[in-house]
Amino acid sequence: MGLGSVAFAMAQMPQLGLELPPLPRVPAGAPAYGPLSLFDVAARAEDAGIGALWLAERPDGLDPVPLLGALSVRTSMLGLGLMVRPALGRHPSIVARDVTALDQLSGGRAAVGLVGEGEDPMDVARLGEAAGLVARLLREVEVTAAGRFYEVAGLTLRPRPVRPEGPPVAAGTIGRPVPGVETALAAAGADACLVAGSPAEVALVRRRLDVGASRARRPALVWRGPLVSEDAGAAVLASEILDAGADGLLAVLSGHGDPETELVTVLEVLGRLDDTPGR
Repeated sequence: MGLGSVAFAMAQMPQLGLELPPLPRVPAGAPAYGPLSLFDVAARAEDAGIGALWLAERPDGLDPVPLLGALSVRTSMLGLGLMVRPALGRHPSIVARDVTALDQLSGGRAAVGLVGEGEDPMDVARLGEAAGLVARLLREVEVTAAGRFYEVAGLTLRPRPVRPEGPPVAAGTIGRPVPGVETALAAAGADACLVAGSPAEVALVRRRLDVGASRARRPALVWRGPLVSEDAGAAVLASEILDAGADGLLAVLSGHGDPETELVTVLEVLGRLDDTPGR
């Protein structure tokens, strides 16, 4: 099973992506990933034909929102993904506002992902509610919701996203897949479920999604994790994950070892997948 073998809930969800470790507290144009700056990495990713470059929200790095805004004017085709963690406190209305601004700045190239730890039921519940509210705010003109964690009344984002259906929304947990989370995220309105783990675990999640999610709202299954590891070559691992049922790959740079070498390896693998017939 290769890329494109299962229809995406939203066709614009990037199938191939690269996620960078948090940018340290240096200017975006200064060397940060080995000798490379954030702008250098974005240029290489765009040249390689990668669907999206993702920046993650973490306590030990710069806020990814203004960094993605800077990338919106330094790139022309590259998707720009904002990865946030609801447990860190950024309200879904702020996430939706920021993603809408990025969508406007980039001419409709923005995407958003939400991730939770997965072990704590409270964190998982917060993740589902946040993903659902972000999706509604990006797609509906006026939203009223009163949930366990978040509440809005008659909220409208202005200006609206470039596309009527809004930027794609991905969500998932960190670490091993948690049973039931994928179908809950699909029901909340996620366009893609993020999953980590081995090819066997990906296959298990694929079966759960195929059984538990309605065909009309079946989200894409996107594997998220480091492709470069000691256990298997990056190309072999990528192929096994796709054969196990993943619809896409979001390769996370590990931040260990030589970042330029890892970046070159990941971009080569993703670039070959993008050129593979039937994928």
